[in-house]
Amino acid sequence: MLSETMETKKKLSISWGELKDKKFPAPCYLVPPWMRDNSLCMLHSWRGIGKTYFCLGLCQALASCGSFLKWKTNMGKVFYFDCEMGEADIQARYNWLNKSAKFKSAEDCLRLFSFEHTNGMTLNLAEAKNQKIIEEEMEGCNLLVIDNLSQACRPTGRETMREAYQRLRDWLLRLKTRHVASLIVHHTGKNGTQRGISDIEDPLDIVMHLKRSDDWKVADGTQFEFHFEKTRCVDPSDPSILAPLFVELKRVEGQLVWN
Repeated sequence: MLSETMETKKKLSISWGELKDKKFPAPCYLVPPWMRDNSLCMLHSWRGIGKTYFCLGLCQALASCGSFLKWKTNMGKVFYFDCEMGEADIQARYNWLNKSAKFKSAEDCLRLFSFEHTNGMTLNLAEAKNQKIIEEEMEGCNLLVIDNLSQACRPTGRETMREAYQRLRDWLLRLKTRHVASLIVHHTGKNGTQRGISDIEDPLDIVMHLKRSDDWKVADGTQFEFHFEKTRCVDPSDPSILAPLFVELKRVEGQLVWN
């Protein structure tokens, strides 16, 4: 019995001698050089700054093999799990972005889960049965966008938010092993960091923060600074990759244009 237990343990680990010669396929990127097809990402900002516009712009680029801000994207199929906005609002925003883009979205490259389309049904992604439902719905997609964390992941019974998030995290890590990337949309807290438990960022590969400039005015509209806060597996030798960006979304002749 002891020898069987020891043998089982050996199968769960790998020696350095095996690892150092193991061959891996080259990384496959959705957004070179920072989002791979198995990246676990988070975007957080204060409410009303432009999180959803940012995510829809990124989705439009992936669905059209176009460009977003300063990055040329590869083709990707996106599943957008929306918890707050109505279908009409999503439609209007996406149509504006798609109309102004150089390349138009392939119609089968973006799928939307909306509480309106499901007659008010909201799914708690901390629950295994709901994770299975979404896996079936997003078959063939290689990016899952969750907009947003506080609405999509909720504790049940006496469990804490940390326990609920751990179950969501474990699911996203399983998707990662199947080369499905995730982008969690979250809110910034009053202290300027993502709201809630601090260890939520531990398994993440990429953490991004949108924040307003100190001199921002209401008349400036959708305008923010984009910052990388965590960049696992990104080449640190090129500082231009990680440099902050100043971003504006302006309406020009009936179109929405990123500057």
